[in-house]
Order: sequence, then C-alpha cells, then structure tokens
Amino acid sequence: MPSIEDALDIVIRHRRPYHAMNLAYYGLIIISALYTFLNPAIKQNLNGMVIQAFTIGPLSSVGTAYSSGQVPDASILTFLVNLALGSFMGITLPSLSIPFPGILMGAYRAVLWGILFSPAHFEAYLVPHYLILFLVGQGYVLAMLGAYILGRSFLRQVKRCIWSFYKDRIKITLTYRVFLRPDTVSLINKMYLLHK
Repeated sequence: MPSIEDALDIVIRHRRPYHAMNLAYYGLIIISALYTFLNPAIKQNLNGMVIQAFTIGPLSSVGTAYSSGQVPDASILTFLVNLALGSFMGITLPSLSIPFPGILMGAYRAVLWGILFSPAHFEAYLVPHYLILFLVGQGYVLAMLGAYILGRSFLRQVKRCIWSFYKDRIKITLTYRVFLRPDTVSLINKMYLLHK
C-alpha cells in the first residue's frame, strides 16, 4: 500500500515540474488578483455566480452548511468538493483521456481564485482565507503534477511505439532492398535452379 514517503518520493523525483507548477499556480492567482484589483467589476460578476452556485445545484449543501454556521460540516463538505470535483473530476479525469488538460484546468482554477480572493474591496474576513488558499492550492498543484506525470508517461509510450514502428519499417525496407533487388532475386533463382 502506498505511503506518505512514496508520495514524497514522487514529488522529490519530479521537483522541477513541481516547482514550476507552484510558480505558475500561485503566480496566476497573484496576477489575476492584481488585475481584479484594477478592474473590480470582474469580482462582482464572479461573486454573483458563486453565490448562485452555492444556493442552487450540487454545491447548495455546502452553501447551507456555511450559512447556518456549521463550520465542521462546511469544512468537510468543502474538502470533499475540492477533492472530488476540483481535483479528481476537474484535473485528473480529463488527463486520463488526453494528456495535459488537467494542468490547464488547474490554471483556470487559479485564475478564478485570484479573482475571488483579490483585495479589490478589502474585506477583513478574507485574511484567514489566504492561508487556506495556500493549503488547498497545494492540493491542486499536486493534482496538476499528477496530470503532468500522466501526460509525460503517455507521450513516452507513444514515442516508444512510434520509434518501434519506424524501426520495424526500416528493417522491412532494408530487407526488401537487399533481398528483393532484381539481381538478388535472379541470383536466388539461379541457385534454386542449380540445386534442382
């Protein structure tokens, strides 16, 4: 059974892409937050859509838990939504069928979070959320790293298959050139006729 050390070993083996994912993810959050600070109407529009998503639809149970003050329930539901919908369905699942779209989905989420948590209108209640933003962001960065590893291993397999295909074609072509040349065929026919 995989352990935490196995997971850390994967991150250590892929530390350059991991650092690049961190830089890209948090960089996109900061850039989109700064852009939203300069254009606060973007945040107002997105906030309206978020409020609607938390009142109607699959996220309504999370919204109800938050609005009724049930912090433990809201925390558990938020974790499950981020794990199931955000990380698995949004990042990992698309990357299982096509290489690398999970990285783009993670980048899209970073931009959305930058807009949602931007200090366009400073609200004191957002300050503790920045730590949570960092911690949950690490989950998304790790999911993006998984999407990268999946995509890279897929491309390596494709490269091996293509190389194997061309290697076989080269062998067949060389065999054809050597053994099926007209003079080689006539030589083989003469040898056949001599032994007959």
